[in-house]
Amino acid sequence: VEEDTIYGVNFEADIKQALQSSDYRQAVRLRYLQTLKYLEDEGKIDWQPSKTPSQYVRQVNMPAFTTLSRHFINVRYGNYEVTAELYEQVKALQDEVMKGGGSHE
Repeated sequence: VEEDTIYGVNFEADIKQALQSSDYRQAVRLRYLQTLKYLEDEGKIDWQPSKTPSQYVRQVNMPAFTTLSRHFINVRYGNYEVTAELYEQVKALQDEVMKGGGSHE
């Protein structure tokens, strides 16, 4: 398991490459890290390599981000099969988080 980082990564190029080789596991991982970078840039989280997704969920408190984090955990640590459909769900959740929405109340 390589170290996850949000710095020095060309997310768009790396995601495109992962999708071209149908590596949805990597694409989901990169989308999640890209979302963390966005949240860090927006001042919503203080990103640290040692922090867990659950710690970010507590900081952000947004349903879309909570679901996105759960998908990431399942994919990264749970040996889940990652399909194109799951990737599309993750992408939609990321879009929702980046729009600042995600509240379903």
